[in-house]
Amino acid sequence: MKSPHWKGFGLEENSWELAENLKNCGDLVQEFNSILPKPETKYQEKKMRGKAS
Repeated sequence: MKSPHWKGFGLEENSWELAENLKNCGDLVQEFNSILPKPETKYQEKKMRGKAS
């Protein structure tokens, strides 16, 4: 579920929509997600080292 803001409407007009109903908005969704700040991780990720086969 997504809560899109409808252009030209106030915040009270926002609604929850199924992601499948927004499939034609892919470019806009990607643009929106690229603007969001990335969450900071609490712990540093460890690199896994495997044995050579």
